[in-house]
Amino acid sequence: MQRVDPRPYIYAGDVLLAKTYRTTLHNRLTQEIGEANAALIAAAPDLLAAAEGVLPWLAGINTNGDPAMVDALTDVYMQLAAAIKKAKGQ
Repeated sequence: MQRVDPRPYIYAGDVLLAKTYRTTLHNRLTQEIGEANAALIAAAPDLLAAAEGVLPWLAGINTNGDPAMVDALTDVYMQLAAAIKKAKGQ
């Protein structure tokens, strides 16, 4: 469906994803930020699903007892788990 609207809305099909705002002083930058935010919002469900799919895989990696590898994987695991919780509002 083609939308003709002077206001900068971002749609996915018929669903309004976001409104992007323009100001006279920061027109271009504000529009670019708004469009980038709308794209991120649109991708969020896929990003969350990917993160949830990777988390168990990270937990199962064999580090062969290498302390540096254990530390690195633990850091990545904890960051990803925290991001998933944040995305779910927990």
